[in-house]
Amino acid sequence: MKNPKNDRLEEVEISVVDKIEVILMGISASIPGVASLSAGWSEWKNAKQTQYLNDLLVQYFEKMKELENRLDNDYIKTDEAKSILERTANKAKDETRTEKRALLAQFLATSSTKELSGDKEKEMVLETIDKLSPLQTEFLHLITALLVTGSGKSNVLIGSEYDPKDKNKVEIKYTFDKTIVQLCSHLTDKDSIESALDYMISVGVIETHSARGFSTLGGQTGIKGYRPTKLGLKTLKYLDIDIDNIKVTVPNNVYN
Repeated sequence: MKNPKNDRLEEVEISVVDKIEVILMGISASIPGVASLSAGWSEWKNAKQTQYLNDLLVQYFEKMKELENRLDNDYIKTDEAKSILERTANKAKDETRTEKRALLAQFLATSSTKELSGDKEKEMVLETIDKLSPLQTEFLHLITALLVTGSGKSNVLIGSEYDPKDKNKVEIKYTFDKTIVQLCSHLTDKDSIESALDYMISVGVIETHSARGFSTLGGQTGIKGYRPTKLGLKTLKYLDIDIDNIKVTVPNNVYN
């Protein structure tokens, strides 16, 4: 006798593209004209996945060449490296955005460098990059660059060692929401930027000073500010963005 639980589990594990294929096949049985669509869907899916995988691997090898002097050749031969490649490929095969596949290729190449080959959180970073859109990674880059440029690397790196009771403690700095909106208004609308920032908090790559209301930031009430988390900084590192060399040009009229 079949176990109903197992049946449900198998149903959940069927991918969306497979479900579409099954549905189309079922419909085609009663509507003859749909039969060609059912066959065409399968061909289209396979062709697109092959195209996306090829694009990932071409970009991956190009980026490996750029990082040649930094690569850990012993790590590249390991089962871990092969596993990370497989996991990344599984995400890239259904990724329609060229820019997102470029991010995944950069992650793959950078994860094989001597600096990161020993890091045990590669899967966590891969899942994080997978959750972010290319535009959101630009926001993360901008927020970090503004802080490094305006307040220094040490302020961005403040972590658990921070002592709020220290009389000589460093003031934790943030990038204001209005600054981000002004600098990115040519990319998308204000509401989309603010929604993206809220989402990035939920992913864990940025943190906020606090919500609106009576919070005070920079001597002003009701201001909302952002800064990268440790996860955000690690994500940038895997995208080969080093805060030691990060720069940003800010127009003089931008609110800060």
